[in-house]
Amino acid sequence: MTFANTEATYGGTYTASPVGRRLEDNNLNDNGNSPLGPVTCSDGVTLGWTNSTAMNLALRITNYLCNVVNFEEACAPVFTICPDTPFEDVQPIVINQNDVVIQCGYNGTGVGAGGCILETSADFDAPGILIKDNTVTGQLLNATATPVTGITVKGMSFVNKGGSTSIGISTTLDIDNPLKIAASFDSCSFEDSDSMEGYAIYISPPNDEVAEFGSGAIHITKSKFINNHLNSMIAFTHNGTLAISDSIFQGNNLKSVSKFSCFLLCCAVLNVILITLCHSSIIQ
Repeated sequence: MTFANTEATYGGTYTASPVGRRLEDNNLNDNGNSPLGPVTCSDGVTLGWTNSTAMNLALRITNYLCNVVNFEEACAPVFTICPDTPFEDVQPIVINQNDVVIQCGYNGTGVGAGGCILETSADFDAPGILIKDNTVTGQLLNATATPVTGITVKGMSFVNKGGSTSIGISTTLDIDNPLKIAASFDSCSFEDSDSMEGYAIYISPPNDEVAEFGSGAIHITKSKFINNHLNSMIAFTHNGTLAISDSIFQGNNLKSVSKFSCFLLCCAVLNVILITLCHSSIIQ
C-alpha cells in the first residue's frame, strides 16, 4: 500500500510506503525526487524527515535564526525522523545548536514502527550524528566556538559496519554552566556493529586549546548495547562525566579491555551509574 503526500510543508510531492524506506542524501536541485521538508510518514499521521541534506540545511537555518536573528521560535527545535527509515552512508546529521532534539517518530516512539537506523561503514566513514561546538553567534561567525548543551537523541538505532564511530561528540565543557548536560541518549539502540577499530560513541574536545576543560556531561538512559564487535563502546579522549541508567550491555566483543569495562560487560542491566572520567577513558 502506498499513498501520495502532496502537502509537504516545503512543497513537492512524495510517495511513501510502509516498508523499506531509506533516508536519502539527495541533490536539493533535483526537486522531482527530493522532498525539501517534512513529509507525512508511513503511519499516515506523523510529520517527519526523510532527506538528510534538507534536514541539515534546516538545522543550519534554525541555528542562524536562533543565534543571529534572535528568533525565539527557532530555538530548541525538534526534528522528527520518519520511522521505518534506514540511513545508509548518508552525510552526518550535524548538530551545533543548543537544545536540539532528534527523535525517531513522535516523541521517539518509532521503534515499534520499524525504527530509524543510522549506519556508518568503511566506505563512507562518517558518524551518523556529529555534535559540534557552535560558531554561529550574534556576530554571525565567531572565531571562538561556544559549547553546545542540551542535545537529546531519542529512539534512534545505530550500527557501525567498519567506520570509526556511530556518534561523534566534539564539544567543550561549558565552564560557565558546568552542570549542564552536553548530550543525552534516551531509548537508543546500539546493536550488531562490526568495526574492531571503531566505537559506538566517541567524545573528544574539538582542539587541544580547549582540551584542558574536558567535555560536557553525557547521559544515557533506557538504551541497549548488544552484540557489538568494536574497539570499545564509549571513549572519552579527555576529562568528562558519563551517567548511565536503565541500560543493557550484553554480548559485546570488544578489543580494548579494562577493569571498568569488565564491570559493564558482566552487568547486563545498569540501573544507575555516574562516572567522572579521567584522560583517555574508555567505556566498554
